[in-house]
Formats: sequence, structure tokens, C-alpha cells
Amino acid sequence: MEIQTLQIIAAASVAKGLAEGSIHPTNFPLSESSSTKILKDLFRLTFTNYSPDLYSHLCEMLKVSKVDHKGYWLCDNSIRLFRAQNLKSLTLGRFDWLVSHMSRNTYGETKFEDLYHKEMIMKKPTDIVRVLEHVLNEDSQKNLMHLNMDTEVYETRRMFSRNWVTPITHMLPQLQSLSIYNRILTAEDFQVICSGFPNLRSLNISGTRLNNLSGISQLKYLEVLSIGNLKLGSAMDLIDIFNLPMLKVLNMSCELSCRKTCCNRVQFMQFLECNRMMPELLSLDVSFNILPNQWLPKVMERCPKLKQVAVVGETPVLTRGIEIISGHDLKSINRALKHYLTMENRPMILELLDLATEILEDASEDEIPLVPSDIQDCAEIVCRINDIYQSDYPIHHKSAPTLSFLLKNRCSNKPKVLRYLRFICNFYLDNDYFTEFFPKFEYIFEAIGDQELMRDTTLDFNQFYSIAYRILALSTEEEDWKIPCIAFIERVGLRKLDKNEYRLINKTTLLGSLRAIGRSEQYLEIYRNAAERIQAFVTRTFP
Repeated sequence: MEIQTLQIIAAASVAKGLAEGSIHPTNFPLSESSSTKILKDLFRLTFTNYSPDLYSHLCEMLKVSKVDHKGYWLCDNSIRLFRAQNLKSLTLGRFDWLVSHMSRNTYGETKFEDLYHKEMIMKKPTDIVRVLEHVLNEDSQKNLMHLNMDTEVYETRRMFSRNWVTPITHMLPQLQSLSIYNRILTAEDFQVICSGFPNLRSLNISGTRLNNLSGISQLKYLEVLSIGNLKLGSAMDLIDIFNLPMLKVLNMSCELSCRKTCCNRVQFMQFLECNRMMPELLSLDVSFNILPNQWLPKVMERCPKLKQVAVVGETPVLTRGIEIISGHDLKSINRALKHYLTMENRPMILELLDLATEILEDASEDEIPLVPSDIQDCAEIVCRINDIYQSDYPIHHKSAPTLSFLLKNRCSNKPKVLRYLRFICNFYLDNDYFTEFFPKFEYIFEAIGDQELMRDTTLDFNQFYSIAYRILALSTEEEDWKIPCIAFIERVGLRKLDKNEYRLINKTTLLGSLRAIGRSEQYLEIYRNAAERIQAFVTRTFP
């Protein structure tokens, strides 16, 4: 079990006190490390709701050179706070709330689709130049070395205003790392990146819909390149990457892409057709690509220093001297999750959580035995991911069924898994606009309501009792995902809640939900009767 350091515990306590108002922010000195940890915890505590006065105090109190705002909503007040820092690294989150930084559509009738062929929103693209001018003070603009402006998972507004790259090349002369994963990038803007950022060491343009990489050879110092999910027509459209003399890491993975026959995912085959050498390449990721026969010997011949190949989603080929990262069984998925966690590759983590859930679900339903140590390792790494990406709704959305099936497969660290499931439940109940998550409550309560599991007296199931009521009170409808909550309350036994728990439950909606389930003919009589008993108890005891 991982033990948190005193600094992490103290930072979380200070952040909570600042958010609740029990600690008054004064101008006392903090180390950069402490400031960074406090700021990250403040992001998790609904940062955008804080008063402007608190932001003013925080501008004086916190001093950081790195801001990672991934997964959170950017607002005018957080922009003020970031501007007060001297930044060398900036990862921006969601732009949806920055209405003041949106511009009119300058793309005309041009249409773009996401990786699942859904038409993207073209109205009011983000004026990213203006955003950066406001986020970064003069010193930060001069010294910034890392900039990440990836799209959020499930985000539909991915457009920046036209011709956004040129002003940024003048604004950020020291930039060495740029990531614009899944943003739309025009051919003109790509050419400006190649000519305007000569010091780039790392570039992520995966999912940008580019159809030609000519000109990329101008980036002579590039060591890390991600070019998955592009729209290349032939091998000639990517041949210029072979003129990058220092390239060590090449990522062509097609994660989060459409797997249907309409998408060929042939980018790696185009790579092979080039028949060129990459003498310095150490790591290659071709996950979710179509792999032809005898592909690995060809790659090894052209990349003599190659040490690592990732082939998640495809059948692994074992070769002496090459580390193969795959996802064909639970053990390999655990290794892959650790790898991509180190690489901070969130899209691949989401893909692997789906693969882990599929294996665990099959094992649970078909009684397929899994190696206990693999189940234990999976539980540890998924809990760690939820800790690192705390309050990251796509991560919690994907990992909830994974953790649920780990319980069903009798993982040994059940208290830890239950703790993270409780956090996920409360996170989505506190942010109930994420309605897409609601059906996942069924996975969770089917797992924790298992009769054999509930006989374990070392586990505390009472912590989920009030949560079950809150889930039932989310709407007055008779949704299927509520039924396991009914069964769970019956098994735990009816009891009164405390005052704080009552405050979180809408009694009117709760009664409407129970009434609808009790009257519905689509459910078994045992559940209808249970709903009626709980309804009578709520009517009698709830304030």
C-alpha cells in the first residue's frame, strides 16, 4: 500500500482550508513544490467557483513555474492567477467557459469530423492567441519551453481561430515542446510550426487531420514525434519524417479512433512503403494500426537501435532484444498501463481501461480463472491512475467498471478499491451534469452488493448507504441502473441517515423515483416490493 508523504497530506489540507475559507491566504513564503501541489488540489476542488478576492490572495501566495490544468475548465480568474506566475511549462484544460475568448467562424463552409465521424462544432472557435496573451506575462512568454493544448476527451469544440500559429511563434521564442493532440491543424499552420519553432524537441500532432508532413524536416532537433490518426493519402505524404536526424521516439498509434471498416488505419503500412532508415529511433508505437505480415523484421532492419515497440490492440510478436508492449491479456495490460502512465499518455490509458474491463468482465461472467497476482497488480495500477488523475471525469468514467469487475474477480485489496469507487460515486453525484456516467452506477452497486462480498466483515459497506439514496434521487424515472441500489439498501438494512447526509438528498425526487419503480411492470416483483418498502421508510423518517 502506498503511503502519502507529509507534504502531499499538508498540501491537500491547506487547499481544502483555502476552498472552505477556514484558512485565510496570507503572503507567507511557500516553496515551488508546495505551491504546485496546493494548486493541483485547488483545481480538484471546483476551482472556478472561488471568489475573485481569493484569486487575488493566491496570486501573491503561490509561486509556480509549471501549471498542469488538464481536465479542468479555464476561467477568467484562473487566467489572472496563471499570469501572476513565471511559467516554463503550461498545460491548458477546457476552453468551453471562456466565452470572452471566442471568435467568429472564419472557416466558411468547411466541415471537419472527429475520429468517429461526428461533425465538429465550427461556431465560435477559441481565440487561442488571445488566451495565451492573457495567461502568460512577458517573462513567461520569453521563457516558456513546454505548451500542451490537447483536446479534452469527448470534447466537440476543438477549433482555434484561423492562422493562430504565426503570432505564437513570435510570442514563444524558447518553445521546445508543443502538443496539440486532436486539434484541427491546417496545412498552412503546420508549415508555420515547422519554420517558426526551430528549437522543438517534442511535437504531438496526432489527430490533427493533416494530410501531408512535407516540411517537418526543418525541425532538425526533434526527438519525439506523435503522428497518429492523420489523413495521409500515400507514403509520400510522410516520407519527410525520415529526414529527422535526431528522432528517437515515434508514435503512430491510432487510439480512440473508429475501428470500423470505413477507417483503414494504414498509416504504418505507408511508413513501411517508404523503405527508409531511421538510424536513431529507440521506441515505436503502432498500436491499433493494421500490421502486415513480417512487419517487425523490416522495422528492425531500418531502425537498428530500436529497443521498444508498442502494439496494443494487435497480436504481439516476441523478438529477442525488443521490449513488446501489448494488451492481449491482463498481465500485458498492467505493463502497458504503467508504461503509458509514465509517458502521461491519457488517451492510451483510456483505451487500456476498456481492454482491462473486457477481460475482467469475461472472466467474471464465464468463470475464467485469472492469475491472482495479475488481478492484484491491475487493482493497484487502476487505483494509482485514479489518484493521479483525480477529478478527471473520463478517467473515472472508464475505470468505474474496471474497479467493479476487479471486486467481482475477488481482488485482494478490496478496501482500497472500495475507497476509490466511493470517491468516483461522490464525484459524479457532486457534478451531476455528467449524465452519461449514470448507467455506470449499475456496475458499481452490482459489485458491492454481491452477497458473498457483503459477508466480509472487514469491509465497511455503510459508506455506500447514503450514496445509494443519492443515486435513486437523481431523477424520477425508472432507469435500470437504479435497481442494484434498491437491492443494496435492502441487504444493508434500512436505517436513518445523519443530518449532513439528508442535506445531499432531494426527498421529492427520491420518492418519485421509488414510486415509479414500485409501479413498473418491467421489474421483478422482489424489486418492486423493495422499492415500496424503501418509499414508506423515506416518507416516515426523512425530514
